[in-house]
Amino acid sequence: MQASLPEMHVWLACPESTEVIDFTTGLWPEACREATGEEWLAPHPPDYLWTFGSRLPQSVRYVPDRTAIDLVIAVLHLQGREYP
Repeated sequence: MQASLPEMHVWLACPESTEVIDFTTGLWPEACREATGEEWLAPHPPDYLWTFGSRLPQSVRYVPDRTAIDLVIAVLHLQGREYP
């Protein structure tokens, strides 16, 4: 057994500008296939998404998870990395 982090999807958002940045959207079809064994049936997503919260594509939602954020910060600290 190997210790590892839970699977997480990481994206960036700026509350001041409401920008949302996700560099992994192009990988969603592959992730779907690996996670479920099913093919991606929706139109292929763009390689990345850089937009504003008010302009998100239909049915796309980004919801922050405080527990996941705290976990990543704790791991960064354990690795000796600085985080504000």
